[in-house]
This record gives sequence, structure tokens and C-alpha cells, in this order.
Amino acid sequence: MNVRARPQSRGGASATGRVAGAAAALLCAVALVLSGCTTSVLGGAAASAAASAAAGKVTQVAPPPQAPEQKPDPKEAARLRIELASLYLSRGSIGPALDEANSAAKLDPENAQAFNLLGLINMQLKEDAQASVNFERALRLAANDPDINNNYGWFLCERGRAAESIKFFMAAVRSPLYTNVDRSLVNAGVCSRRRGSDAEARRFFEQALAVRANQPVALFNLAELSFAGGSVPDARAFLNRFMQAAPPTAEVLWLGVRIERALGDRRAEALYAQQLRRLFPNAPETQLLIQQGER
Repeated sequence: MNVRARPQSRGGASATGRVAGAAAALLCAVALVLSGCTTSVLGGAAASAAASAAAGKVTQVAPPPQAPEQKPDPKEAARLRIELASLYLSRGSIGPALDEANSAAKLDPENAQAFNLLGLINMQLKEDAQASVNFERALRLAANDPDINNNYGWFLCERGRAAESIKFFMAAVRSPLYTNVDRSLVNAGVCSRRRGSDAEARRFFEQALAVRANQPVALFNLAELSFAGGSVPDARAFLNRFMQAAPPTAEVLWLGVRIERALGDRRAEALYAQQLRRLFPNAPETQLLIQQGER
């Protein structure tokens, strides 16, 4: 997935400043949860005593009541550290994310999300053996968690174990509370294509569109599959829907050039070619366009 930087808007904090502020707030919350606290209440009698002392009088009063001391809650502290680790990871701060996730796992060894997050971090660090250990531990703690199943499935797919990944995506899809069903269906489709099962992949992409009609990854893959299978009008229809759903990549525009070329629509072909040259002048697809010559 390509991540494009967004220009900073006028006014307000930068993304770095916002992350630092949110991280600081979460760290303070963790400290409060772990430290416990004792709160004193200055009641009316104590206030009256203070006033009497100021007037030169001595009045005996009972000591102010004390709230019971609160014990540290390691589970809540672990939850906050997981939030903090997720925040760091989303901004690419791998080291702090790893530190916070490890702290969460130590505070609450039964928290599946701590080990899920550690698995994701290990995956990014190419620490595959440790990633497997953490994902599998997370699944032992929460076997039906859809996010953990989806993440482990994607890890397996990315490491060349696409055939093994499908069952984990399907476990995620079956969860009644899962809100990203289309994502797991798309992942299953992509991994099916990687292992050469185009018919199975098509079914997964079509199911993803049934859940979310403008799912861009499903639309692009169906356009590619249709074009490769000779169903060029269908490929055009899927690609047109993609162009309404998401910004184009070089890969998308190059597919558009080839589809319109196959259909003999010179004007549409030229429009795709112009966008490709303008938006992605150094992309490999643009070089292919130049090498083949524009018609």
C-alpha cells in the first residue's frame, strides 16, 4: 500500500506535534494508573479551624477524611500502553512502539492485543520467528478475534504461505462484530492470486464488493482479472468504478491505457496516457508507455 504525505494545513499543530502531545497524555495516564493516589477532602470543619486560627483562637477539629488508597490497575495501564504503542506504530516510530507493546505484555500477559501488536511490529522488523510466536500467542488468548486472524493471515501471505493464510481471513470474516469484512475478503483475494487461484480470487473480490460496493482494491483486481481473461468491456466497467472510488496509481492508469487501446478508443487511451505521464513521470509504467509508443 502506498502512503502519500498530506500537506500540512495552515494553523494547528503538525502531525509530529499531535503525536507527541497524544503520547505525552497517554504516558501521564499510565503513570496515574500505576501510581495509585490518596485524596484528602478539606471539609467545613477544617475551613472553620483555619479561620479561627487566623483570629487567634484555637479550636480542636477532627483530621480531614481520607479517601481510600487506590491500588494500581495493571490491566488498565496495559490498555493505555497498547494505545500508545499503536499511535507510535501508525507514525512509523517502531522503537517506541516496541517498547510500549513489550511493557503492555509484561503488565498484562493475558492481553491478546499486546501480542497482536508485537506480532505486527516484529513483522515490520522482519523478525519472522518472533512474529509467529506473538501472533500465535495472541490467537491462543483470543482465537476468534477478527483483527488478530486478519493480521496473522496477512503475515503468512506476505511470507509466501498464501495457502495457509486463507483460513485466517475466513475466520475474521465469520466474526459477527467485525467491521472490516471487506478488508479480509480483499486480502484473501490478493493471496489467492499470489498462489495462482484466479477463480477463487475473483469470488473473494466479488464478495468484498457485495459488502462495500466501492472497495477500490477489489475493483482494480477484478479489472485486471477481466482484462487478462479477455473480458475487456468488463475490465473497463470495473476500472471506471475504481476511478470514482479512489485516486489512481501508475498501475491503474497503465491498465486503463491498455484497456482502451484494446477497445480501440483512442481518445480514452490518450486521456489515461496523459494522466500517467503527468502524475507519474518516473514510474516503470510510464517507461513502458514511452517504449511502446503512444498511438
